[in-house]
Amino acid sequence: MSENNLTPTEVMSLAKGIYSMQKAKEYFQSVKSSHNIAPHAKGFLGAMLNKIGWCLTEMKLKLNPAELKVFNAEVITGDSILFDAVFDEMIRMSPEQRDLMEQVAIGIRKGEIQFVNQ
Repeated sequence: MSENNLTPTEVMSLAKGIYSMQKAKEYFQSVKSSHNIAPHAKGFLGAMLNKIGWCLTEMKLKLNPAELKVFNAEVITGDSILFDAVFDEMIRMSPEQRDLMEQVAIGIRKGEIQFVNQ
């Protein structure tokens, strides 16, 4: 991406940004496919989708081999993807279920809740 390699942290941040753009693209595509959206809004979303697609393609092409290796590792095994999947599930929960999930997460972090493999 530059004459000097980006640090692994910088590449990870770049990967998260690209991943966020990919998620935004999916959300915009979902809205664009709605039957309830006005034609001018559908056209605007189409233009945004084209720009996001271009950015996603061009950004990866600008990475050098070392940066691309770190980038691919983050995209394949990165926590940001896991967190988004958890958040997507939590959005579908009731407020009571989300409160319970928060209590469980705090309990796990504090070591008060442990899971036994059987």
